[in-house]
Amino acid sequence: PWPLSFLDRVEVETSPGLMRVFLFSRRHDRAAPRTKVGVSQGDRGASQYLGMFERRYSSGLGLSIGADYISLNPPPGGTGGNSLASGWLQLGYVPSARFGIQAQVMTTSITRNLLLDDLTQDTLSRQENGTRTDVQLRAAWRERADGLGRSLDLIAAHTAWSSDSAPGNQGIGEFGAIGALRRPTWSAQLTAWHYTG
Repeated sequence: PWPLSFLDRVEVETSPGLMRVFLFSRRHDRAAPRTKVGVSQGDRGASQYLGMFERRYSSGLGLSIGADYISLNPPPGGTGGNSLASGWLQLGYVPSARFGIQAQVMTTSITRNLLLDDLTQDTLSRQENGTRTDVQLRAAWRERADGLGRSLDLIAAHTAWSSDSAPGNQGIGEFGAIGALRRPTWSAQLTAWHYTG
């Protein structure tokens, strides 16, 4: 689970027998830098620490970095404490509204102790120690700065997961191209994807 603070928005697309969730990471597009720091605490020793820095330079270079840590202590005399540490790094080069390249890495590590009171040991209560890492590289070209005309997006991504319950790295690669033509009254799009893993 990614911290919502790393994301710009979440979109859910539903159709009969299918649901897709799209996560859009932030892309800082302002000349002024943006920083964000957060500290919160709650019951059972629940705590969260958040830090983010985003900067875009006049040359088109951009840098975003963020870290988020959440922990929850077990109840007095009980079990089931856990923690979640997440990190985000994004580098981009967007010299104009017509061309851009962006690379980002998101990683999250979960440490969840066994909840002994739950005999079912389902997904949310069993012990887990694992790390998920997502790497993405994207290049975008637009014929015109106003969004009309031809456009091409190339995407390469890889997601890996490793944990105590599933030794070894499990990963999937994703490679795609999106070509589009947009006119004032209509648009057409051609998409091709290839998955490995």
